[in-house]
Amino acid sequence: MEKIDCLKSSRVFKGLDEETLRKIGGSCEFARFGKGEVVFEEGSMENLDLYVVAEGEVMITTELVDPANEGLREIFFLTLLERGDTFGEIAILDRGPRTATVKTNAETTLLRVPGEFLVRFAEENVEAGYRIMRNVAQVVCRRLREMDFVIKHGALL
Repeated sequence: MEKIDCLKSSRVFKGLDEETLRKIGGSCEFARFGKGEVVFEEGSMENLDLYVVAEGEVMITTELVDPANEGLREIFFLTLLERGDTFGEIAILDRGPRTATVKTNAETTLLRVPGEFLVRFAEENVEAGYRIMRNVAQVVCRRLREMDFVIKHGALL
């Protein structure tokens, strides 16, 4: 898969023209992972990049601590992402620590979009930057609504 095709498959880069996608694609690189490999861990600050799933799938999990039960830690499955899905959007917005752990669920190829490049590109290319950040906001809002539904219906309890 070509970098531009991978970017086109993502909601984050929806509505961008070929030239813009080519510029962004020039800063990206593919990363290959075997089944069960961790892409990044919750709380990590070492890698603040955005990823697009080119092939395979990744599982997003979070660790919950129950202080009422002697600090018992449990891993909760949040979602499974496949081709065209992105992850790492929150770190693009706030440059804070990762909010979840991402682990491959199969042989997986990811397109890594450097976070610093993407933020700088958005600042220097206002129209494209607005589109990207609006798309990021839509993805984050969709996921927030999904988690809100899960919490309201007690699926995490």
